[in-house]
Amino acid sequence: MRTLAQVLNRLVLLSVFTILPAAAAGCGGDDGDTTTTTPPPGACEGLAVAPGTAKIGVGKTQSFSATCTTGTATGVAWSSSDSAIATVDAATGTATAVAKGTATITATLGTATAIATLEVADVGIVSIAVTPGSATVAVAGTQAFTATATLGDGTTSDVTATATWASSDTATATIDATGKATGVKAGTTNITAAVGAVTSSAAVLTVGDKKVSTIDVSCTPAKVAAGAAAACKATINYDDKTSEDGTSKLTWASADATIATVSDDAATKGAAKGVKVGKTKISAADASGNKGEFELEVSAADLTSVRSTPAQRSATRVERTSSSLPRRTSRTARSRTSPQRPRGSPRTPPKPRWTQPVPPSRSMSAL
Repeated sequence: MRTLAQVLNRLVLLSVFTILPAAAAGCGGDDGDTTTTTPPPGACEGLAVAPGTAKIGVGKTQSFSATCTTGTATGVAWSSSDSAIATVDAATGTATAVAKGTATITATLGTATAIATLEVADVGIVSIAVTPGSATVAVAGTQAFTATATLGDGTTSDVTATATWASSDTATATIDATGKATGVKAGTTNITAAVGAVTSSAAVLTVGDKKVSTIDVSCTPAKVAAGAAAACKATINYDDKTSEDGTSKLTWASADATIATVSDDAATKGAAKGVKVGKTKISAADASGNKGEFELEVSAADLTSVRSTPAQRSATRVERTSSSLPRRTSRTARSRTSPQRPRGSPRTPPKPRWTQPVPPSRSMSAL
Protein backbone atom coordinates (compact mmCIF):
# COMPACT_ATOMS: atom_id res chain seq x y z
CA MET A 1 0.00 0.00 0.00
CA ARG A 2 1.28 3.45 -0.94
CA THR A 3 1.81 5.89 1.79
CA LEU A 4 0.19 9.34 1.86
CA ALA A 5 3.54 11.02 1.23
CA GLN A 6 4.03 9.13 -1.95
CA VAL A 7 0.61 10.20 -3.25
CA LEU A 8 1.30 13.85 -2.58
CA ASN A 9 4.69 13.76 -4.31
CA ARG A 10 3.11 12.20 -7.37
CA LEU A 11 0.47 14.98 -7.55
CA VAL A 12 3.15 17.75 -7.31
CA LEU A 13 5.19 16.25 -10.09
CA LEU A 14 2.11 15.94 -12.27
CA SER A 15 1.28 19.61 -11.75
CA VAL A 16 4.80 20.73 -12.61
CA PHE A 17 4.90 18.82 -15.86
CA THR A 18 1.50 20.26 -16.79
CA ILE A 19 2.27 23.98 -16.08
CA LEU A 20 5.82 24.26 -17.49
CA PRO A 21 4.98 23.42 -21.12
CA ALA A 22 2.14 25.94 -21.09
CA ALA A 23 4.44 28.65 -19.68
CA ALA A 24 7.11 27.91 -22.24
CA ALA A 25 4.60 28.21 -25.04
CA GLY A 26 3.43 31.60 -23.78
CA CYS A 27 6.87 33.12 -23.11
CA GLY A 28 8.93 31.89 -25.99
CA GLY A 29 8.63 30.59 -29.47
CA ASP A 30 6.99 32.27 -32.45
CA ASP A 31 3.47 31.15 -32.88
CA GLY A 32 3.13 33.23 -36.11
CA ASP A 33 0.72 35.89 -34.63
CA THR A 34 1.59 39.40 -36.19
CA THR A 35 -1.43 41.35 -34.88
CA THR A 36 -0.67 45.15 -34.05
CA THR A 37 -2.60 47.63 -31.86
CA THR A 38 -4.59 50.28 -33.87
CA PRO A 39 -5.16 53.72 -32.21
CA PRO A 40 -8.82 54.77 -31.85
CA PRO A 41 -10.33 57.09 -34.51
CA GLY A 42 -9.48 60.84 -33.98
CA ALA A 43 -6.48 60.15 -31.76
CA CYS A 44 -3.53 62.58 -32.04
CA GLU A 45 -0.43 61.33 -33.80
CA GLY A 46 2.73 63.37 -34.34
CA LEU A 47 2.28 65.94 -31.54
CA ALA A 48 4.32 69.14 -32.11
CA VAL A 49 4.68 72.57 -30.42
CA ALA A 50 4.97 75.91 -32.21
CA PRO A 51 7.04 77.98 -32.07
CA GLY A 52 9.84 75.52 -31.39
CA THR A 53 12.01 78.31 -29.93
CA ALA A 54 11.18 81.80 -28.68
CA LYS A 55 12.94 84.72 -27.00
CA ILE A 56 11.18 87.32 -24.87
CA GLY A 57 12.03 89.90 -22.24
CA VAL A 58 11.32 89.72 -18.54
CA GLY A 59 7.64 90.39 -17.89
CA LYS A 60 6.64 89.62 -21.48
CA THR A 61 4.41 86.75 -22.59
CA GLN A 62 4.71 84.14 -25.33
CA SER A 63 1.87 81.95 -26.62
CA PHE A 64 2.55 78.32 -27.61
CA SER A 65 0.26 76.03 -29.55
CA ALA A 66 0.14 72.25 -30.08
CA THR A 67 -0.73 70.49 -33.31
CA CYS A 68 -1.08 66.87 -34.48
CA THR A 69 0.00 65.33 -37.75
CA THR A 70 -3.28 63.42 -37.66
CA GLY A 71 -6.14 63.88 -35.27
CA THR A 72 -6.85 66.87 -33.03
CA ALA A 73 -4.80 68.33 -30.19
CA THR A 74 -7.62 68.69 -27.71
CA GLY A 75 -6.95 68.67 -23.99
CA VAL A 76 -3.21 69.37 -24.12
CA ALA A 77 -1.57 69.94 -20.75
CA TRP A 78 1.29 72.47 -20.59
CA SER A 79 4.20 72.65 -18.15
CA SER A 80 7.49 74.54 -17.66
CA SER A 81 10.77 72.94 -16.71
CA ASP A 82 11.69 75.96 -14.54
CA SER A 83 8.93 78.18 -13.22
CA ALA A 84 11.55 80.51 -11.72
CA ILE A 85 12.48 81.51 -15.28
CA ALA A 86 9.12 81.17 -17.01
CA THR A 87 5.66 80.01 -16.04
CA VAL A 88 3.06 78.64 -18.43
CA ASP A 89 -0.70 78.40 -18.24
CA ALA A 90 -1.50 74.67 -18.12
CA ALA A 91 -4.64 75.07 -20.22
CA THR A 92 -3.79 77.80 -22.75
CA GLY A 93 -0.03 77.39 -23.31
CA THR A 94 0.71 81.09 -22.63
CA ALA A 95 4.12 81.47 -20.99
CA THR A 96 5.22 84.46 -18.88
CA ALA A 97 8.87 85.40 -18.51
CA VAL A 98 10.00 85.74 -14.88
CA ALA A 99 13.78 85.99 -14.93
CA LYS A 100 16.67 85.78 -17.33
CA GLY A 101 17.44 82.19 -18.41
CA THR A 102 16.10 79.29 -20.49
CA ALA A 103 13.12 77.04 -19.78
CA THR A 104 11.62 74.07 -21.61
CA ILE A 105 7.91 74.25 -22.32
CA THR A 106 6.28 70.81 -22.63
CA ALA A 107 2.95 69.85 -24.16
CA THR A 108 1.43 66.52 -23.07
CA LEU A 109 -1.50 64.75 -24.67
CA GLY A 110 -2.12 61.27 -23.42
CA THR A 111 1.17 59.42 -23.71
CA ALA A 112 2.51 61.83 -26.38
CA THR A 113 4.73 64.79 -25.52
CA ALA A 114 6.38 67.66 -27.43
CA ILE A 115 8.66 70.43 -26.26
CA ALA A 116 9.73 74.02 -27.11
CA THR A 117 12.59 76.16 -25.82
CA LEU A 118 11.88 79.60 -24.30
CA GLU A 119 14.75 82.02 -23.71
CA VAL A 120 14.14 84.89 -21.34
CA ALA A 121 16.47 87.82 -21.99
CA ASP A 122 17.12 91.00 -20.04
CA VAL A 123 15.52 93.07 -22.80
CA GLY A 124 16.25 96.77 -23.14
CA ILE A 125 15.75 99.39 -25.87
CA VAL A 126 18.15 98.83 -28.72
CA SER A 127 17.14 101.75 -30.94
CA ILE A 128 14.49 104.47 -31.43
CA ALA A 129 13.08 105.62 -34.75
CA VAL A 130 11.27 108.97 -35.26
CA THR A 131 8.66 109.35 -37.99
CA PRO A 132 8.25 111.11 -40.29
CA GLY A 133 11.92 111.29 -41.05
CA SER A 134 11.47 114.72 -42.65
CA ALA A 135 8.66 117.25 -42.78
CA THR A 136 7.94 120.84 -43.83
CA VAL A 137 5.67 123.31 -42.03
CA ALA A 138 4.91 127.01 -42.29
CA VAL A 139 5.62 129.56 -39.59
CA ALA A 140 3.12 128.91 -36.76
CA GLY A 141 2.26 125.57 -38.40
CA THR A 142 2.48 122.28 -36.47
CA GLN A 143 3.82 118.78 -37.20
CA ALA A 144 3.24 115.66 -35.07
CA PHE A 145 6.11 113.17 -34.68
CA THR A 146 6.03 109.61 -33.27
CA ALA A 147 8.81 107.56 -31.62
CA THR A 148 9.06 103.76 -31.90
CA ALA A 149 11.55 101.75 -29.81
CA THR A 150 13.01 98.41 -30.92
CA LEU A 151 13.66 96.07 -27.96
CA GLY A 152 16.35 93.45 -27.52
CA ASP A 153 13.93 90.62 -28.27
CA GLY A 154 13.11 92.12 -31.64
CA THR A 155 9.72 93.51 -30.65
CA THR A 156 8.76 97.18 -30.95
CA SER A 157 7.02 99.59 -28.63
CA ASP A 158 5.47 103.06 -29.12
CA VAL A 159 7.35 105.45 -26.79
CA THR A 160 5.97 108.73 -28.16
CA ALA A 161 4.37 109.69 -24.86
CA THR A 162 7.31 108.67 -22.65
CA ALA A 163 10.23 109.88 -24.77
CA THR A 164 12.05 113.15 -24.16
CA TRP A 165 11.69 115.30 -27.28
CA ALA A 166 14.16 117.95 -28.41
CA SER A 167 14.68 120.46 -31.21
CA SER A 168 18.24 121.39 -32.15
CA ASP A 169 17.15 124.98 -32.91
CA THR A 170 14.23 126.22 -30.80
CA ALA A 171 14.40 129.59 -32.56
CA THR A 172 13.31 127.80 -35.73
CA ALA A 173 10.85 125.29 -34.23
CA THR A 174 9.85 124.09 -30.79
CA ILE A 175 8.52 120.65 -29.82
CA ASP A 176 6.41 119.70 -26.81
CA ALA A 177 6.28 116.57 -24.62
CA THR A 178 3.77 114.89 -26.95
CA GLY A 179 5.99 115.16 -30.03
CA LYS A 180 4.16 118.11 -31.64
CA ALA A 181 6.52 120.63 -33.28
CA THR A 182 5.60 124.26 -34.03
CA GLY A 183 7.35 126.41 -36.63
CA VAL A 184 8.74 129.71 -35.30
CA LYS A 185 10.72 131.17 -38.19
CA ALA A 186 12.08 130.06 -41.53
CA GLY A 187 14.91 127.55 -41.25
CA THR A 188 15.78 123.91 -40.53
CA THR A 189 16.04 122.02 -37.24
CA ASN A 190 16.64 118.42 -36.11
CA ILE A 191 14.00 116.63 -34.03
CA THR A 192 15.09 113.78 -31.72
CA ALA A 193 13.49 111.49 -29.12
CA ALA A 194 15.33 109.88 -26.21
CA VAL A 195 14.49 107.19 -23.66
CA GLY A 196 17.11 106.75 -20.98
CA ALA A 197 20.51 106.55 -22.63
CA VAL A 198 19.13 105.72 -26.09
CA THR A 199 18.55 108.64 -28.49
CA SER A 200 16.94 108.39 -31.89
CA SER A 201 18.45 109.45 -35.15
CA ALA A 202 17.34 112.97 -36.13
CA ALA A 203 14.27 113.81 -38.15
CA VAL A 204 14.63 116.99 -40.23
CA LEU A 205 11.97 119.68 -39.89
CA THR A 206 11.98 122.55 -42.40
CA VAL A 207 10.05 125.70 -41.56
CA GLY A 208 8.96 127.59 -44.67
CA ASP A 209 8.69 131.38 -44.84
CA LYS A 210 5.12 131.96 -45.97
CA LYS A 211 4.31 135.31 -47.54
CA VAL A 212 1.32 137.62 -47.34
CA SER A 213 -0.72 137.51 -50.51
CA THR A 214 -3.61 139.86 -49.64
CA ILE A 215 -5.15 141.72 -46.72
CA ASP A 216 -8.94 141.97 -46.62
CA VAL A 217 -10.47 144.90 -44.71
CA SER A 218 -14.18 145.29 -43.90
CA CYS A 219 -16.18 147.66 -41.71
CA THR A 220 -19.57 147.06 -40.10
CA PRO A 221 -21.72 148.92 -40.93
CA ALA A 222 -20.36 150.00 -44.29
CA LYS A 223 -22.21 153.35 -44.03
CA VAL A 224 -22.42 155.35 -40.83
CA ALA A 225 -23.90 158.65 -39.80
CA ALA A 226 -21.70 161.50 -38.63
CA GLY A 227 -20.85 160.81 -35.00
CA ALA A 228 -21.68 157.09 -35.27
CA ALA A 229 -19.17 154.24 -34.88
CA ALA A 230 -18.15 151.31 -37.10
CA ALA A 231 -16.06 148.23 -36.29
CA CYS A 232 -13.39 147.42 -38.88
CA LYS A 233 -11.66 144.04 -39.21
CA ALA A 234 -8.61 142.84 -41.18
CA THR A 235 -7.84 139.31 -42.43
CA ILE A 236 -4.32 138.37 -43.57
CA ASN A 237 -4.19 135.81 -46.41
CA TYR A 238 -0.94 133.89 -47.06
CA ASP A 239 0.43 132.22 -50.16
CA ASP A 240 0.09 128.77 -48.57
CA LYS A 241 -3.71 129.22 -48.58
CA THR A 242 -3.85 129.88 -44.83
CA SER A 243 -5.24 133.04 -43.23
CA GLU A 244 -5.45 134.71 -39.84
CA ASP A 245 -7.15 137.63 -38.11
CA GLY A 246 -4.80 140.61 -38.39
CA THR A 247 -7.00 143.24 -36.74
CA SER A 248 -4.83 143.52 -33.64
CA LYS A 249 -1.41 143.23 -35.33
CA LEU A 250 -1.75 145.59 -38.32
CA THR A 251 -1.44 149.39 -38.45
CA TRP A 252 -4.74 151.24 -39.04
CA ALA A 253 -5.19 154.61 -40.80
CA SER A 254 -7.87 156.80 -42.42
CA ALA A 255 -7.15 158.50 -45.74
CA ASP A 256 -9.21 161.54 -44.61
CA ALA A 257 -9.59 161.92 -40.86
CA THR A 258 -11.94 164.90 -41.38
CA ILE A 259 -14.54 162.46 -42.78
CA ALA A 260 -13.90 159.44 -40.57
CA THR A 261 -11.30 158.42 -38.03
CA VAL A 262 -10.00 154.95 -37.11
CA SER A 263 -8.16 153.89 -33.96
CA ASP A 264 -4.70 152.31 -34.01
CA ASP A 265 -4.49 151.99 -30.23
CA ALA A 266 -3.74 148.47 -29.02
CA ALA A 267 -7.01 148.17 -27.11
CA THR A 268 -9.28 149.64 -29.82
CA LYS A 269 -7.61 148.85 -33.16
CA GLY A 270 -10.03 149.11 -36.08
CA ALA A 271 -12.65 151.21 -34.26
CA ALA A 272 -13.87 153.84 -36.77
CA LYS A 273 -16.10 156.88 -36.28
CA GLY A 274 -17.88 159.14 -38.77
CA VAL A 275 -17.07 162.87 -38.62
CA LYS A 276 -18.81 164.54 -41.56
CA VAL A 277 -20.58 163.60 -44.79
CA GLY A 278 -18.31 161.99 -47.35
CA LYS A 279 -16.28 158.87 -48.18
CA THR A 280 -12.78 157.85 -47.10
CA LYS A 281 -10.47 154.83 -47.26
CA ILE A 282 -9.87 152.88 -44.03
CA SER A 283 -6.64 150.89 -44.35
CA ALA A 284 -4.73 148.20 -42.42
CA ALA A 285 -1.05 147.57 -43.28
CA ASP A 286 1.84 145.40 -42.09
CA ALA A 287 5.50 146.34 -41.65
CA SER A 288 6.36 145.04 -45.13
CA GLY A 289 3.99 147.44 -46.84
CA ASN A 290 1.20 144.99 -47.56
CA LYS A 291 -2.08 146.87 -47.19
CA GLY A 292 -5.81 146.36 -47.46
CA GLU A 293 -8.45 149.10 -47.76
CA PHE A 294 -12.16 149.60 -47.28
CA GLU A 295 -14.24 152.62 -48.38
CA LEU A 296 -16.33 153.90 -45.48
CA GLU A 297 -19.22 156.23 -46.28
CA VAL A 298 -20.41 158.84 -43.78
CA SER A 299 -23.90 160.30 -44.04
CA ALA A 300 -25.54 163.25 -42.31
CA ALA A 301 -26.54 162.81 -38.68
CA ASP A 302 -30.02 161.30 -38.31
CA LEU A 303 -31.91 163.88 -36.18
CA THR A 304 -35.20 161.99 -36.38
CA SER A 305 -33.73 159.41 -34.14
CA VAL A 306 -33.34 161.97 -31.32
CA ARG A 307 -36.62 161.83 -29.39
CA SER A 308 -37.56 163.04 -25.94
CA THR A 309 -39.22 160.86 -23.35
CA PRO A 310 -42.78 161.53 -22.08
CA ALA A 311 -41.33 162.83 -18.80
CA GLN A 312 -39.05 165.22 -20.67
CA ARG A 313 -41.96 166.49 -22.81
CA SER A 314 -44.10 167.03 -19.71
CA ALA A 315 -41.33 168.95 -17.99
CA THR A 316 -40.90 171.12 -21.09
CA ARG A 317 -44.63 171.98 -21.15
CA VAL A 318 -44.61 172.94 -17.48
CA GLU A 319 -41.56 175.13 -17.99
CA ARG A 320 -43.08 176.89 -20.96
CA THR A 321 -46.43 177.49 -19.14
CA SER A 322 -44.68 178.82 -16.06
CA SER A 323 -42.57 181.26 -18.06
CA SER A 324 -45.63 182.66 -19.92
CA LEU A 325 -47.63 183.55 -16.78
CA PRO A 326 -47.17 187.01 -15.10
CA ARG A 327 -45.35 186.83 -11.83
CA ARG A 328 -47.72 187.29 -8.87
CA THR A 329 -46.69 189.36 -5.92
CA SER A 330 -47.75 188.33 -2.46
CA ARG A 331 -49.97 190.56 -0.32
CA THR A 332 -47.20 190.96 2.21
CA ALA A 333 -44.80 192.13 -0.44
CA ARG A 334 -47.39 194.61 -1.80
CA SER A 335 -48.06 195.99 1.64
CA ARG A 336 -44.40 196.62 2.15
CA THR A 337 -43.99 198.53 -1.12
CA SER A 338 -47.40 200.40 -1.29
CA PRO A 339 -47.95 203.71 0.60
CA GLN A 340 -49.82 203.33 3.90
CA ARG A 341 -53.47 204.54 4.02
CA PRO A 342 -54.19 206.75 7.07
CA ARG A 343 -56.31 205.03 9.63
CA GLY A 344 -60.00 206.03 9.37
CA SER A 345 -59.84 207.32 5.78
CA PRO A 346 -62.28 205.77 3.29
CA ARG A 347 -61.03 202.99 1.11
CA THR A 348 -60.36 203.82 -2.49
CA PRO A 349 -62.69 201.74 -4.65
CA PRO A 350 -60.82 199.38 -6.84
CA LYS A 351 -60.45 200.18 -10.44
CA PRO A 352 -62.45 198.03 -12.82
CA ARG A 353 -60.27 195.50 -14.53
CA TRP A 354 -61.93 196.21 -17.88
CA THR A 355 -64.50 198.75 -19.13
CA GLN A 356 -66.37 198.20 -22.38
CA PRO A 357 -66.46 201.40 -24.47
CA VAL A 358 -69.92 202.65 -25.32
CA PRO A 359 -70.60 203.11 -29.03
CA PRO A 360 -71.42 206.69 -30.01
CA SER A 361 -74.90 205.83 -31.32
CA ARG A 362 -75.96 204.28 -28.08
CA SER A 363 -74.64 207.25 -26.11
CA MET A 364 -76.67 209.73 -28.16
CA SER A 365 -79.90 207.76 -27.73
CA ALA A 366 -79.37 207.62 -24.04
CA LEU A 367 -79.22 211.39 -23.97
